[in-house]
Amino acid sequence: MKGSLTDPEGYQKMSDKGITVAIGYFIVTMLLCCTIAAAINSIPILSLLSGGLQSEYEQIPDFTIADGKFTLIEDAEQPIEYADNFIIDTSGKTTDVPLDDTGDGTLITEDVLISVNSWEEQRIQFKDIEGIVKDKESLVKLIKDWVVVAMIASAIAVFFLKIMSYVIFCGFLIVAFSVLGMAFNKYKTGDMEVERNMVYGIYAQTPVLLSSILAALPRLMNVDPAVSQSVGVMPILIGTVIGAGLFALAAFS
Repeated sequence: MKGSLTDPEGYQKMSDKGITVAIGYFIVTMLLCCTIAAAINSIPILSLLSGGLQSEYEQIPDFTIADGKFTLIEDAEQPIEYADNFIIDTSGKTTDVPLDDTGDGTLITEDVLISVNSWEEQRIQFKDIEGIVKDKESLVKLIKDWVVVAMIASAIAVFFLKIMSYVIFCGFLIVAFSVLGMAFNKYKTGDMEVERNMVYGIYAQTPVLLSSILAALPRLMNVDPAVSQSVGVMPILIGTVIGAGLFALAAFS
């Protein structure tokens, strides 16, 4: 990996090993980088689920769920308002979920739990979970179990999405770089040197693949998802420019 980043003149020697070795190198590097990036993307989700979400539901007073109805054990004046836009109201007075500026909020009524995350609403009817959740203790336990499942599912989803996106993006760059290299060789020597230029193009993807890790780092800083996505594009653009430069030094020198 180091040679493909710092020694474009060494691409000539690497290309002598053939395109099969180059493809193997690309696959291993892509899997490694995408695994690290997927793990980084999953950390904020784990923090949210295991920390914020769990503590949010631990604030709920003791309750029972029977016959599809949520009932507080101790009578209290309702609606009951908690921090982080969280309301319990089984009286029917509150019908709208309290949302903050980021579109997050939770409302528990007699019949349903409504959770909104980034303006996306999820509803859980108590009659549907009556056999699983009967009181506060079983609800918190369910959330702890869900944390593990959600993190694994999220990491797998991010991993495969990144694999697909980098296969398509890097595949396009490999073809584009190779065509330019073949055109240059055709003009200079009359031989397009197809395989050699393809190998150069593959090794030149190293900075692009490494940029996937840098692109994921804003997620660790609790940056707004929209901002994180915009900022995350910059390392990919920089990686693409560096890759193009490495290919040019290898193919056109």
